[in-house]
Amino acid sequence: GEHLKCIYFNARNIVRKVDELKAWIDKWKYDVVAISETWLQEGCDWQLNIPGFNCFRCNRIGGTRGGGVALLVREKIKAVLWKDRLEGSSREAIWVELRNAKGVVTLIGVYYRPPNGERELEEQMCKEIADICSKHKVVIVGDFNFPHIDWEAHSVKGMDGLEFLKCVQDSFLQQYIEVPTRKGAVLDLLLGNEIGQVMDVCVGEHLGSSDHNTISFNIVMEKDRTGRRVEIFDWRKAHFEEMRK
Repeated sequence: GEHLKCIYFNARNIVRKVDELKAWIDKWKYDVVAISETWLQEGCDWQLNIPGFNCFRCNRIGGTRGGGVALLVREKIKAVLWKDRLEGSSREAIWVELRNAKGVVTLIGVYYRPPNGERELEEQMCKEIADICSKHKVVIVGDFNFPHIDWEAHSVKGMDGLEFLKCVQDSFLQQYIEVPTRKGAVLDLLLGNEIGQVMDVCVGEHLGSSDHNTISFNIVMEKDRTGRRVEIFDWRKAHFEEMRK
């Protein structure tokens, strides 16, 4: 399958780091760059103008500093803005449809959830993720700020993150990051809902003065598996009584 080379990071103000990001793209030949905490303002599109890339973004509304997400996709890849901020919501997220030459579609979502975020926003986010995952192949990255989720044990200390963990489990999402991405906590996540879709995951050094580690990975754009013969069990013929014994 075709591989898309991707990197995600929390930038804590991308404007001051654009030159360094361009150097990274030149060196590592990334196809997709996902960013949280862009700190971009409305009307400043030129600040993330990188030649050869289409830029999709969702800035923080309300004029306060911080937040915001963006997705840069190399022009050779067909990319369409699929969904950004929910109507009437202050949630910072973006969804972009990636399609290769063979028509294989993957949706990539980028989220920023502020620390101690409102409960209502968490509910909206979980509902949206569950809904999209039920119908599409997805990859999700972002800074979710859930330090109390233990991703190895799939448990939560207290209530903060409980609903999100349940959403991840119910949506059959795999969470790939198990090492800390900021000061001993796993805040930045990489999730996918198809086996073999996300490969070569690496938590690396941070970009510039950001205190979050970068996450690099490959998305495998496999051709659609529909039409392949799959063997399934005929449960009507099962010997349930024998199994119980």
